[in-house]
Amino acid sequence: MLLRARFLHTALLLLLAALLGGCASSRQIGTDVQSFQVGPAPAAQAVYRFERLPSQAQLPTQTQWEAVVERILAAHGLQHDEAAAQYAVEVSVSVLQFVDPADAVWYGGWMHHHGPYFGGFPGPVRFWYRHSARVLLRELHSNNVVYETVGTFDGPWSDSANLVPVILEAALRDYPRASIGVQRITEQLDPPTEVPAE
Repeated sequence: MLLRARFLHTALLLLLAALLGGCASSRQIGTDVQSFQVGPAPAAQAVYRFERLPSQAQLPTQTQWEAVVERILAAHGLQHDEAAAQYAVEVSVSVLQFVDPADAVWYGGWMHHHGPYFGGFPGPVRFWYRHSARVLLRELHSNNVVYETVGTFDGPWSDSANLVPVILEAALRDYPRASIGVQRITEQLDPPTEVPAE
């Protein structure tokens, strides 16, 4: 009986090592995308400028995210020109930290940490991160929104500099077509240089 238990223990360790090895080579980033088109899409070679909310003015990463969106929109035929713009583009990115769903359970509206346990005591709480990226395209002449897209990804990684460009790519993949409901777009991404947050 003891031999069988040791065999099962060894098999589980080998399986875990194989899974971790696969995770070390790449990770699957599944972005949930929902987009909306209102009225006619901007014509080819349409010109836009970036607009920021007051809360975005001092964000150190805002310029970085706008540069990613500029590259993606250029591939769709849109041109960035602050002086001659016909449209305004607003880029919003948020990151929410929450307890790993595998480590939390809800009872009557209260969340309790239930694992992992070490020596009979709860181990450190592991966190997940929800990255959300939203791109809004508005016609300046009419002030009407003509396109909106949102991409969201939940996972144990906090390396936003690597994750957000992938999420924005997924969110704008079908521009200017609207999605039918929420679509899951999966991309491969290299593992982070740091250990996943716990």
